[in-house]
Amino acid sequence: MKTFRLGGEERGYRVLTIKVFNIENDGFTVRKFRAARGQLFGEASITRLLDAAAQDLETRFPADEWGLVEVGPAAFNVVWRGKRQASTGQTTVEA
Repeated sequence: MKTFRLGGEERGYRVLTIKVFNIENDGFTVRKFRAARGQLFGEASITRLLDAAAQDLETRFPADEWGLVEVGPAAFNVVWRGKRQASTGQTTVEA
């Protein structure tokens, strides 16, 4: 993947790829985001898009756990980790 300098040490990327694996990890959906002409995705833009993807999954699948795996500088896999454990509402305090 070709990278560019945005300013200082920050790198920019033309394409951001997020691969979201289905429940049970039996398939996946790829979301590719391309920067507008003459622009690049920086760290802040990548974080914002990953947060939006996480919010979407939380809304659509509130009972499931998901994990984020970075597979490249602007490429991420979101994998299904299983069903969330039901919270009992009790907390344990150690003395």
